[in-house]
Amino acid sequence: MGIPDANGRISLTVRPNYYYAFDVIPFREAGWEAYITDSGVENGVFGFTVELTKEGKEPIIRKFQISNFTRTLYGNYSEENNKMEVFEISDQLGAMACPIS
Repeated sequence: MGIPDANGRISLTVRPNYYYAFDVIPFREAGWEAYITDSGVENGVFGFTVELTKEGKEPIIRKFQISNFTRTLYGNYSEENNKMEVFEISDQLGAMACPIS
């Protein structure tokens, strides 16, 4: 998945020039690496598991789901004047997650 920034955020490229940043670590600390270790549909909701590792620290396991709430992404570079809607990624959705039909 990548290396989160010092604020615990990681940025995913949704499509060229559109980036989705979200908090993969629940605190601010540099030096962690994030790996997706599992993904799939559970109870009709797509989710994925992230393992965070850092030398000298215990691994952290976090589960995320795709919600039915959207976020607007604004394009960069050649997409500068464009925008797109994407579903939110969260570890706190519970019943608010978006079932896949």
